[in-house]
Amino acid sequence: MSPEFTRRHWLKLIAAATATGCDTVVVNVENKSTFTADGIPPITETDEFYVYQCCGAPSFEAADWSCAIRIRGTEVATLTADLFDTLTPVELEHTLQCIGGNPRNPLINNAVWGGVPFREVLDLLGVDVPPESIDIRFEGADAYHTGVPVSDLVQEKLWIVWQLNGGPLPFEHGAPCRFLVQGRYGTKNVKWPVDIDFMDENYLGFWETTGWSDDATYRQNGFILQPTDGSLVFGPEVDIFGTAYAGEDPVTQVEISFDDGQSWQNTEIYYNPGPNIWTLWRYRLAADVGDVAVQIRVTTASGLVSQGPDGTGQSAGYDGGMSVRFEVRS
Repeated sequence: MSPEFTRRHWLKLIAAATATGCDTVVVNVENKSTFTADGIPPITETDEFYVYQCCGAPSFEAADWSCAIRIRGTEVATLTADLFDTLTPVELEHTLQCIGGNPRNPLINNAVWGGVPFREVLDLLGVDVPPESIDIRFEGADAYHTGVPVSDLVQEKLWIVWQLNGGPLPFEHGAPCRFLVQGRYGTKNVKWPVDIDFMDENYLGFWETTGWSDDATYRQNGFILQPTDGSLVFGPEVDIFGTAYAGEDPVTQVEISFDDGQSWQNTEIYYNPGPNIWTLWRYRLAADVGDVAVQIRVTTASGLVSQGPDGTGQSAGYDGGMSVRFEVRS
């Protein structure tokens, strides 16, 4: 068994953009998941959940926070934190993955969120959504903005949450509240909401206009989290484990190859609750001393299969089965 391993990456990128309200883009990414020789914990601890901020963290007083709700630009209601005191949060286990996650920085975690379908909040506020509405425009206090189909609201895939793992939602994750959109990458899961507008047309946020997927539906993908690429491990047995995910399309099989995909073996799936929750897998390899190359392949309930280690392109999310090489010593 390998000793406890901690992965911690801190990446800060600064770039100029032409988006209105977000002229300077400051991307802060922190991936800090901890896992042991026994595998990946099914529920990620709150302080280990990855953090992604594309426009930097906003600055505001919690007592002053409010969110305007509009229909075609006209404000019809205001959401304040006081409303959450009157609601009983429902627990929702849900995996969140960044559309920019890749084998170098997976950016995927799973937690139990506390909130309600956003449709219930609108009902309490007396907001009637016009039947001709197509998209909902969301804007956060950090000036990030994007659009989500009204159909996600109707089907109760769109949730507003204010708790994380039984405690208050931390500020870096969007407090006083944030949105979760089941089946769609983190680009559609707005934090620190301050303005919501029901529109009669499709709405593209800045990142969608630059080529990132507007649909942002999760793609089938798999990561190997241990051993890491280029690492040195000690045999004669090596524990290999990782994640597999495809959003609303449940993962049914995770396979592993040691001969560049010429043959495949099933891994042990030890956590697989169903849609919108990651699948965790492991494989114990009896390895000879020397270099080992490993690749995985993910299959979903609908029959989708992950692509090669590089995937087919980043703008719609990683859809590959990761590969690593490591050295085994006795």
